[in-house]
Amino acid sequence: LFSLDSIYDLANNKDYKKLLLSARINRNGLMEDIERRQKILENSYLRNNPSKKKELEEIYNKLFNPNFKESELKSLSKRKKIIEKKIIGKLSEVDYRKVNINKILDSLPSNSVFIEFQKYRPYFWGKKIKNFGDYRYKAIILSKKGDIEIIDLGEASKIDREILKSLNEIQLSSNLKKLGNWDKVTSLFFEPIKKNIKGNPIIYFSLDSTLNFIPINLL
Repeated sequence: LFSLDSIYDLANNKDYKKLLLSARINRNGLMEDIERRQKILENSYLRNNPSKKKELEEIYNKLFNPNFKESELKSLSKRKKIIEKKIIGKLSEVDYRKVNINKILDSLPSNSVFIEFQKYRPYFWGKKIKNFGDYRYKAIILSKKGDIEIIDLGEASKIDREILKSLNEIQLSSNLKKLGNWDKVTSLFFEPIKKNIKGNPIIYFSLDSTLNFIPINLL
């Protein structure tokens, strides 16, 4: 996703902040619903068609084989798409009900905040330069009072690198109790929003991209 915040200085516009949060919440909810339905349908289809299940498994294994020629990989990929298209074609229409911000506010207990994180690319619209910038993260914070704040968290590559580094340390460690060093992630992830969540012991997170791998309880 890209952002027009920097073009029109929308970060302080109340209507824009409501629209942004509403769009993010409903997009994520719709995508999760489609993915859930698709997975159920896929499992059901493959269970009733064992030959197709076996064929797909063989295709997946071959696609990750570096010894296969490019022409063979293209043929396998084409066959994979045909099978997957048959599965998706059986997906029923999604009857999705839009979630508005007031509904979220009614669900939030007192002394709590809801934070929607977004990975995006800013778009710069200048006289000489019209181009996308590097990926960044932003936090869209909704308080119980209904106030919405948009906080820039910085470059996504820097945050993602620290998250993956900590996860890699855990995976490669022979010490089963080693939980990784999350101090750097905490400083990048929490420090920019610290003052916005102060005094709220209950925090609801809706994470995006690599942020989903953060063990929040360790921060």
